[in-house]
Amino acid sequence: MISSTSNPQMKHLVQMQKKAKLRKEEQAFVVEGTKMFEEAVAGNLVIKAYFSETYWKEKAEGKAYLETIAYEIVTDSVLKEVSD
Repeated sequence: MISSTSNPQMKHLVQMQKKAKLRKEEQAFVVEGTKMFEEAVAGNLVIKAYFSETYWKEKAEGKAYLETIAYEIVTDSVLKEVSD
């Protein structure tokens, strides 16, 4: 579980949100929210997902798509800090 905004993955996520050049170089984008995420999963576009603890416990745990994507659980406070 990621519990710090100093985590390299969280720092990279923030940079991806802020820098279009980085997104273009990595041929990636950042989505937030259940609907957009599920659309990205359906389109086989997810590289990695980050779930808040609360979302994980209430909605994500046990979903079939978790077998096909990389993901991390992040504390609610950290995800709130790095979200747009």
